[in-house]
Amino acid sequence: MDSPTADRTLSQIGVDLFVIVSGSRYHGVRRSGRGIADALAKRSQVLFVDPPASILTRTDSQHEKTVRLYGSVTRESPNLTRLTPAAPPGKDRKLVRHATRAWLAQQIRKAATDLGARRTVLIQQSAHRLVLGRTGEYLGIYHATDDLAAGSGLLGLDAGSLEHAQAAAADAADLTVAVSPILVDQWATAGAAVRYLPNGVNAEMFAEPQETERAAGIELPVPIAGVVGTLSERLDMELLRAVARRMSVLLVGPESFRLDRSGFAELLALPSVQWVGSRAFSELPSYYRHIDVCLLPYTLSEFNRASFPLKSLEYLAAGKPVVSTSLDSVVGLNAPGVTIADDPNEFADAAQDLAEGFSDETAAAVSTFIESQTWERRVDDLIGYIGEIHND
Repeated sequence: MDSPTADRTLSQIGVDLFVIVSGSRYHGVRRSGRGIADALAKRSQVLFVDPPASILTRTDSQHEKTVRLYGSVTRESPNLTRLTPAAPPGKDRKLVRHATRAWLAQQIRKAATDLGARRTVLIQQSAHRLVLGRTGEYLGIYHATDDLAAGSGLLGLDAGSLEHAQAAAADAADLTVAVSPILVDQWATAGAAVRYLPNGVNAEMFAEPQETERAAGIELPVPIAGVVGTLSERLDMELLRAVARRMSVLLVGPESFRLDRSGFAELLALPSVQWVGSRAFSELPSYYRHIDVCLLPYTLSEFNRASFPLKSLEYLAAGKPVVSTSLDSVVGLNAPGVTIADDPNEFADAAQDLAEGFSDETAAAVSTFIESQTWERRVDDLIGYIGEIHND
């Protein structure tokens, strides 16, 4: 669906507000909720709902603590408003979570009313804080970004509760959109009305890294392979060590190891590896200036296979070749400039080969491909799905 068609669809349906109930903060690590929100704000009013914060959370302002009893509202741009909802202490405990959801729904309803909304679409990402059907929305969408139950160990949450939450979200939704082929099949088998909506990319942010000044403090010899993003048990340390024995490896991002950090410590001990820690999203292009080839060394766990790493598109948008394990979402993209390898030696071989960069022909193909993968294109598709539901 092109942009004029999307605009006509919204006008015909009468939707004047999108509410995105996100699993992560607007100003936190950039995830799909932020990408969709920013793109939708070019079409319509958007209310982005941060994860709720306990009223007992310490602040430097007593006034802010008082306001947080009713949630706080911040205007991020002319069409985008952010709600930081209040929640009771122990908000996700078994005996408290129902009160958390009821209070969250009430605050969303009030914020939407204050924005003058008459017909809203609610997009639910955080399934365990389900408010679909409770906010007076015209249409509800469950955005399945992961198989949460499969990743319960990494998330530190109960698998049974997460499985129940996901099923309840899909059941309450008018439409489920899923980021990977595996999740589409999973929800179709469960009888949900489901459509494929892969993640997108902020192409403008990464389009011209060569015009950005190089980040200071990088002391690695070229060629350099890079991993940009959260460093955790989801990554295969054996693959990274195999690459680090052949060339330099630059790691950019926070660590989030819950179960076993030993493999990461072993990787960092190698002289060819440098870790710079977490960096702001706006700083990332300056680190891509140093990187010759980007890596997606994900393990082939059930959780990973159902996911769609945002970095797969950001790497290509930055003009970098990519070596990835055979994640279904990455293989399904059939993107130019991406090589698939699961064996450590083959993975390292591919990184070495691709470090020379793209040919002119491949670079042009990657550029054309990325133009079709933006968040704006994803939002156009989403609005098309909404039109289908409305017309049924």
